[in-house]
Amino acid sequence: MPKLRVFTPYFPYPPAEGASHVIHGQALTFAEAGWDVEMVFWKTPPEEARRRVELAPGSPYRLGGGAPAGDGRGVIRMLPADTEIAPEAPIDRASRVAASLLSPLASPEILHYPPRLAPAIERLPPADLSVFHYSFSYAWLKRPRASRRGRTVVHLHNLESELFRARTRETRLHWFNYVKLRRHEAALATLADELWFLSPMDAALFRRRTTQGKIRLVPPTADGEPFEARRARFALRGGPPGPVRAGFVGNLHFLPNRLAVEWILKEVAPRLAKGGFRGELAIAGRDDHEDAAPLRARAAGFPFVRWQGFQRDLEPFWDGLSYLLACDIGGSGVKIKLIEALASGVPVLCNTRAQRQLDGGLQNCPLVTADDDPENWSARLLAEAPFETRSRTAATTPLEALSGRHVYGFALDGPEASV
Repeated sequence: MPKLRVFTPYFPYPPAEGASHVIHGQALTFAEAGWDVEMVFWKTPPEEARRRVELAPGSPYRLGGGAPAGDGRGVIRMLPADTEIAPEAPIDRASRVAASLLSPLASPEILHYPPRLAPAIERLPPADLSVFHYSFSYAWLKRPRASRRGRTVVHLHNLESELFRARTRETRLHWFNYVKLRRHEAALATLADELWFLSPMDAALFRRRTTQGKIRLVPPTADGEPFEARRARFALRGGPPGPVRAGFVGNLHFLPNRLAVEWILKEVAPRLAKGGFRGELAIAGRDDHEDAAPLRARAAGFPFVRWQGFQRDLEPFWDGLSYLLACDIGGSGVKIKLIEALASGVPVLCNTRAQRQLDGGLQNCPLVTADDDPENWSARLLAEAPFETRSRTAATTPLEALSGRHVYGFALDGPEASV
């Protein structure tokens, strides 16, 4: 049977953050298609990965290097314990950033794909297809290819250079990362057999920068649990009682998420207040970043804003939504929570930039309402009855377009599935 080896700094199970849905969905799709799947990770301690797997009955993962052939279950291969990367202390971060100024590598490349681990990776036996997540993998792939056999792919979640260019507003130090990352993204076109992009906008921008290499749009997938359970709960009993609730969810350590919340609070919330909004605007996600404090202070000025912070269980959040709010103010990449909403049958109110990051088959889905005018966002929410649009559009959930089998069919069944 063919073998897939997935490389990711962090163990993506159970999927919670956007990137983890992409990586887990990819591994599960190939495993269910009969591939022997290995997942190599190094920044999540093995005991933590084991704990997560043991807490989830029916998990498709097995720890260790061996697995029954053809049983449709993924295999997780971990690096030896003595090569684990411990959580980075502030002083270690400062040292890494300082060292990167004299290094040909960007600081986040050193963080996510530590060069000292590359030799251990190269000693792994060959795989038919190796997928490295994030362009940070340049730190390993720049090494001679003699030891790598089979097809090598880099799956770019964002154009990281664009994200770091946006961060130059925080500190000029990020300019050095931007310059290096942009150069290394272009180099990946010749270091890997193929580059996969989540976003058509990112793929188009990359192609304008270089004509080298083979690129392919491989958008996010979202099928199976918990999406089926969310749709089933809503079909069975509808939403919980209460007012109209629109919500944003995202880690506020991530600058594009902070920019999105800032726009909602600055442009939409005042218009809702002026219109006498009687619903709720929920903001959920990790919020212990220092730059989230001004956002919390602004949110406190609106009685209808519920600042929920980190939620260990997001199912009540999803069950109670009339609309997910997803605006792309700057940066790069697909808003994965938007994909998660579509898979869950939840309507999305977004701007046109967020819409254009979607695969063409999803852009005009009835669940998606795209508008750049905050006045229109406000008007729609003021006119909405609880779950009115969700009830009307739930049956239009684009299940086929979001399925792993559909997205990865080119690799599962085609000639590129083998060496």
